[in-house]
Amino acid sequence: MIVRAIEHTKLSLADWLAPPRQPGPAPKPVTGGSLLGERIAILGEPRDGPLAHTIAALGGTIHSSVGLTTTMLVVAADEPFGRSVLRSTPYRRALTAAGDRGFRIVSARALGLVGEP
Repeated sequence: MIVRAIEHTKLSLADWLAPPRQPGPAPKPVTGGSLLGERIAILGEPRDGPLAHTIAALGGTIHSSVGLTTTMLVVAADEPFGRSVLRSTPYRRALTAAGDRGFRIVSARALGLVGEP
């Protein structure tokens, strides 16, 4: 089973056995941009990853999880979202928030944050 996973992902055995990387701090947002004022949680990438840096460069503030002040959940996966996204805790919290206060759930591609595959 592990041999197939190594072949499929091209990760070495050492990569598979290494402890998970702890994410660093979220990037600081710039003072302007199309996402200025948005408080964004990301699903599918770390809070210090490339998507987070793109969002911060557009003025969005990165949050580590969906909370009372979060305005948007950006999902790194393409729509339609798969079972792993739909069953995740952040997505379910976001659904509750969406009904209560106009919270948005969008894919990174729908926001134009990533290019076409």
